[in-house]
Amino acid sequence: MNQISAFKGKIDRLDASSVAGWVKSEETPSEPLELEVFYGDTHLGDVTANESRQDLSRAGIGDCAFTFKLPALEDFDPEDLMVVVKGTDIPLKRSWAPNLSNTREVRGELAELSETVKLTRKVLLAASSRNERALIGMADTVEKVTPRQLNETLNTLSYQIMQTDTAIKAIKSATDETNEKLSSLGRLVRSNAFYAKVNTVLFIGILVLVLATATGVLDLAQ
Repeated sequence: MNQISAFKGKIDRLDASSVAGWVKSEETPSEPLELEVFYGDTHLGDVTANESRQDLSRAGIGDCAFTFKLPALEDFDPEDLMVVVKGTDIPLKRSWAPNLSNTREVRGELAELSETVKLTRKVLLAASSRNERALIGMADTVEKVTPRQLNETLNTLSYQIMQTDTAIKAIKSATDETNEKLSSLGRLVRSNAFYAKVNTVLFIGILVLVLATATGVLDLAQ
């Protein structure tokens, strides 16, 4: 095969199972080109671009399509796959949105994202429903309240505030009175304790005097 110097084509489909596209020599358009498929530094195989495809036929490009089935590749990354025209070092350009839905990791992430979106939607709908019901309830309440009812409510609140203030003053007065009584009781207790000590001293003195007198009488009797 002659050295290829000019060609046109592209990869227009790629997923974890296969790569497809088309390529055509501009020098010898009637001769199909041989392609080499690489994944990273690994040569996966060769394929001939000689398949028929309706869109290419309608465009007048001819039978120059190719499809290459990929082996099972762990942690497949489409960026690591390259299709090169044999005899050149130029890879085919890409014009596709990578189909990553076939990879296990991306499928898992998409499933989690889908569940998150569903849950978020439920939460938002529930919150919206609650807020709507609350607003409707508030609107109904406001509509039902007349100016007279509002005035009566304000008067009732004012009266309750006055009663609360009076009760607070009464509690303060009772507290002050209780403190005064406790102070008086303390003074009384301290006073009684003093008198109790004096009475004890007098009692002991009288007892000593009686004993002394009795002792003197006994001595005289002897």
